[in-house]
Amino acid sequence: MTIVDDSMPPDLAGPVGHPGPRPQPGPLLPEAEPLRVLGTGAAAAFDPVLARELHRRLVLGRRFNRQATTLTRQGRLAVYPASTGQEACQVTAAMVLRAQDWLFPSYRDTLAVVARGVRPIDALTLMRGHAHCGYDPYEHRIAPLATPLATQAVHAVGLAHAARLRATSDPASAAGPASPGNVVALALVGDGGTSEGDFHEALNFAAVLGAPVVFLVQNNGYAISVPLARQSVAPTLAHKAVGYGMPGRLVDGNDALAMHQVLTEAVAHARAGRGPVLVEAVTYRLEAHTNADDATRYRSAAEVQAWQARDPLTLLERHLRATGGLDDAGAEAVAREAEQLAAEIRAQFDTAPGPDPATLFSHVYAAPTSQLREQATDLAGRLALAAEDDGMAWDDDPPEAVNPTHGGPDSGDPDSGDPDEFHGQPGTGRCAVTSRAAPEMAGPAGPGPMSESAPSVTATSTTTPITQPTTMVKALNAALRDSMRADPTVHVLGEDVGALGGVFRVTDGLSAEFGSARCLDTPLAEAGILGTAIGMAMYGLRPVVEMQFDAFAYPAFEQLVSHVAKMRNRTGGRMGLPLTIRVPYGGGVGGVEHHSDSSEAYYAHTPGLHVVTPATVADGYGLLRAAIASDDPVVFLEPKRLYWTSEPLAEVAPLGQAMVRRSGASATLLTYGPSLPICLNAAKEAEAEGFDLAVVDLRSLVPFDDETVCAAVRATGRAVVVHEASGFGGFGAEVVARVTERCFHHLAAPVLRVTGYDIPYPPPMLEEHHLPSVDRILDAVARLQWEQ
Repeated sequence: MTIVDDSMPPDLAGPVGHPGPRPQPGPLLPEAEPLRVLGTGAAAAFDPVLARELHRRLVLGRRFNRQATTLTRQGRLAVYPASTGQEACQVTAAMVLRAQDWLFPSYRDTLAVVARGVRPIDALTLMRGHAHCGYDPYEHRIAPLATPLATQAVHAVGLAHAARLRATSDPASAAGPASPGNVVALALVGDGGTSEGDFHEALNFAAVLGAPVVFLVQNNGYAISVPLARQSVAPTLAHKAVGYGMPGRLVDGNDALAMHQVLTEAVAHARAGRGPVLVEAVTYRLEAHTNADDATRYRSAAEVQAWQARDPLTLLERHLRATGGLDDAGAEAVAREAEQLAAEIRAQFDTAPGPDPATLFSHVYAAPTSQLREQATDLAGRLALAAEDDGMAWDDDPPEAVNPTHGGPDSGDPDSGDPDEFHGQPGTGRCAVTSRAAPEMAGPAGPGPMSESAPSVTATSTTTPITQPTTMVKALNAALRDSMRADPTVHVLGEDVGALGGVFRVTDGLSAEFGSARCLDTPLAEAGILGTAIGMAMYGLRPVVEMQFDAFAYPAFEQLVSHVAKMRNRTGGRMGLPLTIRVPYGGGVGGVEHHSDSSEAYYAHTPGLHVVTPATVADGYGLLRAAIASDDPVVFLEPKRLYWTSEPLAEVAPLGQAMVRRSGASATLLTYGPSLPICLNAAKEAEAEGFDLAVVDLRSLVPFDDETVCAAVRATGRAVVVHEASGFGGFGAEVVARVTERCFHHLAAPVLRVTGYDIPYPPPMLEEHHLPSVDRILDAVARLQWEQ
């Protein structure tokens, strides 16, 4: 069925702001399903009851947008990216989803969040500057608003994939309309977002996995000021579906009835197990990008006026009045309801408390690190002094990390303070998502939020018995195998991790034992791999991601920094991401360019991540088991040069604790990962020169073990920090600073560093000159001001 809206002006029939006319949709590949172009002609067959309900929601949505814009002008919102003119897209996106489905919005989709059931005051906390996310993602099945463009699209793929995996592994749970097996994820993306690599990786992953995902592109013609003609020269954005082997749908995004019909069909397509769908909705942003934007600099008044004539509210009301579905009394009733909504929003803003500075340290990790406890104590003292100055009473106790559970003190009725009918399902008036823990999220293996007090996975009778000396590769393999045996939610994914067993054979045999669903070979796209893992972790799995080489992980850096590290904090502790990212790193193996980087400083500088690196075979096994069991995301750095070292397994200290590998009285060498054997050799050779060197293996960079490190330095009064990475801004600088701050009066000499040079990692034939050596370490020890 092809229904073309003849009322659409020819020059505005597609992306606006083009320097020339938009090309007509060209022919698709024979294997692809045809594009469907729907306009107002589809209205004739539409249910009049649903049409009136849709009109009502559009009116409420428009009033919400106007009220939010007014609050911005009053200074009560820091910023608000209005979706005025795009209400038909956002309201229908929320309406077509069932209670168990998930919505993945971007920063302009606050209206869709409210239409899904979130109180306006909670949906606007990001824009108020009070909290990064004011609602519970598990209560409403809505991911946090994503500011980095299109990054959330990959999360939608991972969550939908995980939901299907959970249903497959537990067929009994797949019965009924609210079962995990019927979950669909809908990702909202703007036209500018379609230029992002994450968008294309999301489409490819969704198609390859056959994930039940609907990608809704709201093409309003501009990425802030850049018109679509400078984003894409494809006939339509919907045509991009062809290259990924999925259906593409082109729809008039200002026609609410057409939007509802196309999205309903797309969701049904995905729910039936037929794979993902890409929908392009051609619409228009009637207001500026945000309050900081001047839209008159890049679009004309005539263009805006032409699109105002195609306002989605105008089109739908015209149809309803022409068919007898709406009269003046009905329109006035809806207008009154909209004013009531606006009044309630203003009242919520008047009564909502401001943010509490004591919560700054909450929800960074499942349990606060010693560094955060120190900083929280400092802030508490400053708040107490400020309160005394203001004549206020404050608690003298330092703020502790809060561990909220579902159903906590903030778990009230999600409809509180809002008109009941402005949430959720078409025809019901209320959102069916009202509890914080849906039935499919119950149970120890359920795909719901990981409790911040959840027990860690420990080795059981399934532990592989290793009594003879073994290599680190085999120890890591055993750790993965034992974790997967002990916990069915542990999944491994990455490039070549299946039949090949990984390029270093760390995942060898896992696919044969656990199947390709739990040891998944992915497309070659690191951001897509990690983004998919995020969505899987959202749904209760414990993904273990393999990044093939150190420098190969960089394309996934935005996913890591913007989402993995921050998700617990962004959601106020409601959503943690228990995933492990394995990164082979470091030199000494003759790797060519991009195969020998040491990137630990990047990760350690990112709050919310644990960063650990084993230097012994025993730690390879024990620390990886601990990382997988952690409720926090862990970057697990594997020293490539130690993969083939052979040692017997031994007892392993907990994650977060440094180990004294060699005692000594003259000076302390502080090191980690691939540099530990070098330091041990240096300490042995130093004996001939009369130095008795202690060697401390940090093991965990975050959290950092100040106690063990400082005790070792205080005992000798001298210290040298050793690592492969470049020295300037390297992790060793943080170690030096911490030791100096805490041990200054015990130091007999400045703390020195022996590191790689401040250059790009050199070619293999030159790397021996770049890496720390025994001679360089001994030279540093000799410079430690031994003369008094």
